[in-house]
Amino acid sequence: MRLLVKLYIIFFTNQVFAENQSLKGVWPDVLTSIVAVHKPGASLLEPQLNGTGFIVENSDEGVFILTNYHVIQSSLNNNQLTKKNPHMMIEFLRKDLDMQAGYIEGYSQVADIALLRVNLSELGQQERLKTLKVLSFGNSEALTFGEDLLAIGHPLANKKTPTFPRFTGQGFFVEDKVSVIRINGDLGPGNSGGPLFNMRGEVIGVNTSILPAPAQGVGYAVPSNVIRNFILPQLRKAGKPPADRVKYASLGISLQPLDGALMRFLKLDTRSGGIVTHTPKDSPGFGSGLGLQRGDIVVGVNGQSYDDNPLRGISGLTLFNDGVYIVYDIIPNNLIRDGRANGPESIWRLSFFPEYKTLKEIQNEISLPQQQTPNLLEKSADLLGFYLTDAQEGVFINRDLKSNNKRARQFIREIAFYSKDFQNIQFQKIDSIDDIERVLLKSKTKEVLLILSKDFNYDQFSKVEYFLTKVP
Repeated sequence: MRLLVKLYIIFFTNQVFAENQSLKGVWPDVLTSIVAVHKPGASLLEPQLNGTGFIVENSDEGVFILTNYHVIQSSLNNNQLTKKNPHMMIEFLRKDLDMQAGYIEGYSQVADIALLRVNLSELGQQERLKTLKVLSFGNSEALTFGEDLLAIGHPLANKKTPTFPRFTGQGFFVEDKVSVIRINGDLGPGNSGGPLFNMRGEVIGVNTSILPAPAQGVGYAVPSNVIRNFILPQLRKAGKPPADRVKYASLGISLQPLDGALMRFLKLDTRSGGIVTHTPKDSPGFGSGLGLQRGDIVVGVNGQSYDDNPLRGISGLTLFNDGVYIVYDIIPNNLIRDGRANGPESIWRLSFFPEYKTLKEIQNEISLPQQQTPNLLEKSADLLGFYLTDAQEGVFINRDLKSNNKRARQFIREIAFYSKDFQNIQFQKIDSIDDIERVLLKSKTKEVLLILSKDFNYDQFSKVEYFLTKVP
């Protein structure tokens, strides 16, 4: 069976190369620059394949190999990363080269990228290793829909296996934070970390994930422009010991992506956007009160729509910014901004100078506050499909009674609803269940927007969540 698979691959590969003469000439050099990444302790006789990698630098400092973070993650978890212990084992797919020790230089957990180094000074095959060629990056932004691509990796231990996907657009993954190339084609375990080529033999992405069954045939790759311009330069100077020291542009704000129901309720004439849920006083995004404010709606970043721009991200994490400033297109929230008449047709353009922080620093800033126990009062009620309880701090709501989900425990701080003419949204501050009951008597719509917060001392700088719910 394995022989039949190899014969099919050879036949199909030769057929594709016959149709793409420009790629045929680079095929031999491409293969020798792609490596197999094995677990520590592996050997040619006892391989333990984790994924694929490829050479991005070959200098006196060593042979540097790019792969995925999740390919090397198991070695990071065992806490045995020393100069004496190989972090990974690298198999160069040439008969005259032995399997070599690889050391982790740095990684980006968010982008799922890692950089390995093979140290020439510790080896006996320096001259042969120096002949290995470096793969060149192409322009991932120049891809066109339906363009033929080439992915090479080691799926299911079938080494040097080519597949021929097609570019189908941009997408986002990793909690909606990372811009990726979306492809249609057969990728599998072992392709991770391998290069994605255009038909000129240029790397335009690093294969990183596939959709699970039944949505097979859809894969993702981190774009070459993001890697070349932003990730790789920082990994090369990451320092010791290996860690995620990549710094990302951050405005310090938090965003909640708008879904279709919320856009309809707010009567927004936009196909995508994010609503600002948190603007700390000292954050670059707040800009001493002249920048973003809670309730503003971001519809564009740096001249691109919110959905299409890799700078947008959850929790104000504007990932890949190699410029001096970030430009946000926003629809101001006229209700928060002292009643100023700024409707959905009014779009402002604001520029910000971001701070650059590591992922750990940003996560510490946006971590959940320590859970406190609300001081519950006697009155409770079943309203809006939830069990509500009055508390000294406000109206307590637990949207998930069946589990111990702390994220669902919040206070209802405000309610937005339409007036009788269905033209204007009104906001009502909520201190008790009685306030909610009065709102429901005034509201004639079938939906209301809850502004929820975990903050016991609620003010304009508290982080909120916008939650649309039906009125029974």
